Amino acid sequence: MGLEDALMDSVETKLFTLKDARDTAEKNAVHKALALTGNNITQAARLLEISRPTLHDLLKKHGINITK
Repeated sequence: MGLEDALMDSVETKLFTLKDARDTAEKNAVHKALALTGNNITQAARLLEISRPTLHDLLKKHGINITK
């Protein structure tokens, strides 16, 4: 393995960590739940099996804005 291969492995690792994968899955799940419920926070939280305050935290964390 050359230096270039080692650098590429390092870059790929930083671009896709377990945290990144979890964040992406979390954000996608929130978007899908909101789409399925017409942006209804209460229904989306129930669908995700989380509390409304937790959903609000996730919206803030991922920069998701709700418009009705």
